[in-house]
Amino acid sequence: MKRRDVMRVCAVAAVLCCCSAQTLGFSYYTFGSTPVTWPGATATRYLSPGVFPEGSDTEYLYLSAMGLWEIVPGATFNYDAFRNDQEYAIDNFDGFSDTTAVDASQLDPGTLGITFLVNNNAAWYDTDQVYSANPDGVGWDFETNPTCDVVATPSPTNGYSFFLVATHELGHALGLGHDPIGNEPPGFLWYIATMNPGYPAGGPVGQDNIIEVHADDRAGLRALYPGSGATQRDLAASMFSSSTIAGLAIPIAAVPNTALPGDSTYIISCIENFGTSSHLQVTHRFYVSDDPVIEETDEDIGFLEWDMAPGDVLEFAVEVQLDADMAAGPRWFGSIIDDGNSIAEIYEDNNAAVICTPLTIQQLGPVITPIQQQYASDFGAWSGPTPVLTHPLNMAPIAWQLDVGPPGMTINASTGQMNWASPVASEFLYAVTVRATNATAFHTQTFFLAVDHCNDVTGDGVIDLADLTQVLFHFGQGVPAGTNGDTNGTGFVDLVDIQNVLFDFGLSCS
Repeated sequence: MKRRDVMRVCAVAAVLCCCSAQTLGFSYYTFGSTPVTWPGATATRYLSPGVFPEGSDTEYLYLSAMGLWEIVPGATFNYDAFRNDQEYAIDNFDGFSDTTAVDASQLDPGTLGITFLVNNNAAWYDTDQVYSANPDGVGWDFETNPTCDVVATPSPTNGYSFFLVATHELGHALGLGHDPIGNEPPGFLWYIATMNPGYPAGGPVGQDNIIEVHADDRAGLRALYPGSGATQRDLAASMFSSSTIAGLAIPIAAVPNTALPGDSTYIISCIENFGTSSHLQVTHRFYVSDDPVIEETDEDIGFLEWDMAPGDVLEFAVEVQLDADMAAGPRWFGSIIDDGNSIAEIYEDNNAAVICTPLTIQQLGPVITPIQQQYASDFGAWSGPTPVLTHPLNMAPIAWQLDVGPPGMTINASTGQMNWASPVASEFLYAVTVRATNATAFHTQTFFLAVDHCNDVTGDGVIDLADLTQVLFHFGQGVPAGTNGDTNGTGFVDLVDIQNVLFDFGLSCS
């Protein structure tokens, strides 16, 4: 029999003719009712010297992808690699599992890689692989840890992750089929896996963007090539989750990814048990960060607890109520599994995950809270209140200005603090209007300022017996206006001046 499995840009499952799909989450190929496997749980791959020259990125990543399948706990499988001494034409029936690349024009549109599967009864015989030399016209990304945004949007400039695609195709070469296989009924619940048929398969794991074989694929490998060994513990937080399109993984995200303070959003998460033992009451703690790195020092926003059996994959959404006041700009939500490290795991670097696209906190237009009437005297400088915004964190930064105010009054453009060096007394209230402007809008607020005349005759800031003495001493005299006890500026000290001092007696003008 001759098969081929195609990794495509979109979620298109390959046709698996003459092979029965299993009812498990993973799929594999059978001859009759017997799984088709490699004798001795070992397969040798023959590498094109032109595509995989010694020391090249392609060679390193391909060998690393082989290793990912070899280290799955509870399974025993081994890949050997042999570099051909020259380029050989692909022959799907010669018993040599060749690996090469061809021009994209020789493959179906959107094809990234193909594995041709040929069996001899229940044993694999030849599993040639062909990769596109320049997929989609944008090429390959050869990063060991490709970031989730690069993986999610390979076109038009990022390139496709060769590491991810090679790991997927090597899963076919050892006998695993697509997951899901493509004939599931509508509404079928599927989970991310290395063998998802649409790029980027299961995507990387953890915020360090580690390429690993996912939980469902590990279960499939253990079913085909069961092994023994010490129990291994390994929990992982995936950077991708399933979508409504079967087989197409998407980055974990906040939905919606724009919000105002006080709104709700949902954090999409996916966690897996890569190990071979169960864990009860696993803590899964959530954080919000100002940068795309989730650490335990970030703001703790809550936690869940899970019971996880080997091979478990949990995909879910957690509702988050945003703070009533948050600074505008990007926020990264993320989580850490077993943040207290109560479970000794073989790998601890895949426990933290961060949403690939930050949540954008939108900025509100400024709203100034009402300002009560203010009081001053003409004795010395007046320093007014600092205006207060309804959402000071979110509405900042603010540019302040005075729209209306008496001559000489100023405002600090950064803080809104108002000052008047020489207030002028008036029997009428001054109307003062301040304006707050940010990148979104502006708002004005008007308040009133009463400025009284200070009846301090001696100039010490306190109206006391010394002031009354001055008035009485000059009573009935003409004096320079505003001096020698003339409190009302008439140039004559009379009964009105005595009344003014007595009315304010004991008060301070400062």
